[in-house]
Amino acid sequence: RHFLLFCHNVPEDGEFSLNDLPGSGGRVDIAARCAAAALLLSHGIRRNSSISLLLPMGGEMVRVVSISGRDVKYLNPDERSTAALIRNALVRAERGEYGIASPGIEVTDSTMEEALISISDRRSVYYLKEDGRKSTDFEKNSIFVLSDSIDLFKEEERHVIRMGARKVSLSNRSMHADHCISIINWLLDLRSENGSISI
Repeated sequence: RHFLLFCHNVPEDGEFSLNDLPGSGGRVDIAARCAAAALLLSHGIRRNSSISLLLPMGGEMVRVVSISGRDVKYLNPDERSTAALIRNALVRAERGEYGIASPGIEVTDSTMEEALISISDRRSVYYLKEDGRKSTDFEKNSIFVLSDSIDLFKEEERHVIRMGARKVSLSNRSMHADHCISIINWLLDLRSENGSISI
């Protein structure tokens, strides 16, 4: 399972203070919470899960920080240390040092279309949106697209829909992205254990 989070205001150069994640970090605190929800278990890491943080850079270009549960190290539950890993990757990319920033964390620059094609890799894509079709029936090896505190812009949404994404909703209420990720992980854990989901 793979989660894709659009991070609209996180500085792509990594220039933010770890002491002010919601302010100078442009809500990098949301990215850190989503990474924890996607990858962390109690005293362990979900090796079958990964997350990509997509940072628009203006025009068609995006910077993508991808964290693989299979390979990541030094990932802890607190937002500050996770934000430090994200910042390190962004700073390295700003210096032109792309690729592996630390174990299990990779940073790349590309066009949005190239990034989404690479991430989707012919898997089922679900776009989490309040007005989507209510569903808890997800395929196991899928991509789940979410946004931070700002909804996807129209052009971003068009790119996601062109991936073949199905717009789905978990609730009638607007929910935090990290909560959605926790619910999806729970649902997919049930499917892995039982072969089907009955809610």
